[in-house]
Amino acid sequence: MYGSTEGLTVLVLDDHERIQGIWSVLLAAAGLEYIGARDLGSAKTLIGKHHVDVVVIDEHLADPQEPGSDFAIWLREQTDQSLSAMPILACTSDQSPAARERLLAAGASFVTYKPIDARQALLLIEGLAQRMVSRTVRREG
Repeated sequence: MYGSTEGLTVLVLDDHERIQGIWSVLLAAAGLEYIGARDLGSAKTLIGKHHVDVVVIDEHLADPQEPGSDFAIWLREQTDQSLSAMPILACTSDQSPAARERLLAAGASFVTYKPIDARQALLLIEGLAQRMVSRTVRREG
């Protein structure tokens, strides 16, 4: 089930240590590399230093002036195609229609909700990664 995602790198932007721990264990168990960021500045730095295949963002971070959707907007504005087309999974506890619309408008590829369902999260990451690969193959082919 998760064979096609093995070896992928996932950057998780979430300010809660407990949630970062859950993502770390979940991704490692599936054979994925985990990189954790707790704010926009560190996420931008880490994505510049590491190859990342999929990004997971939380909308509500410690600084309310810098929501996770700002990172999605920043990614979509990049001129580097590997960043601007990066698959983004928004995983938030805010289940309001306004939050969903805001995240999708910012560039999230898909929105899911906390608490994290491990199986669903891995399937979503796998699907987003495969969609990215198929776009790349079509563009090159």
